[in-house]
Amino acid sequence: MAIESAPGGGNALPDDPGGAFCRDAHVALEGAPAGPLVGLRFAAKDIFDIKGHRTGFGNFRITQASEIWANHSAWITAARPKFGRGIRERMDWASGVEPDEVRRAR
Repeated sequence: MAIESAPGGGNALPDDPGGAFCRDAHVALEGAPAGPLVGLRFAAKDIFDIKGHRTGFGNFRITQASEIWANHSAWITAARPKFGRGIRERMDWASGVEPDEVRRAR
């Protein structure tokens, strides 16, 4: 099986107007050369083991929390906004995500 490559490197992504496919860890495998499913596409949740690729591709919530905190922590710390229930807890959690957790999540 070969992984499709997009122009300039990386993995080719299908037309995805809904944003359903992971851009950071997309895997596309070449199908069988013959059989009843030739020419058809199949998308699978990232819980399947694919040889040579990490199952699950890490934890998106940890990656997202790290990015949010990196981009907005100065404002949150200075302005101390009154977040609604749930958002405040998420920001508190995001502030404690360690770099090692982010590396493992990716």
